Amino acid sequence: MARYEGLIDPAVIDYVLRTSVREADIPARLRKETADHPKSNFQIPPEQGQLLQILIRMTGARRSQSCSRLTQAGRGRRGQR
Repeated sequence: MARYEGLIDPAVIDYVLRTSVREADIPARLRKETADHPKSNFQIPPEQGQLLQILIRMTGARRSQSCSRLTQAGRGRRGQR
């Protein structure tokens, strides 16, 4: 939660993360297993991934490009409707 420190009340952050973020089991396990990786700062949090998925669906995008990836976890999900 340090990424939101000072910007949003911690109680609000806890509520949002508890009630609205849905993360599948495999990506959650990969995120936890790679948390100690030297390049783990390149990972996006689950709530950011969820927002990006909503934006992709809203724009009707059929293709996307990833510049960097720590794991290949989301590879099959890009571009799905």
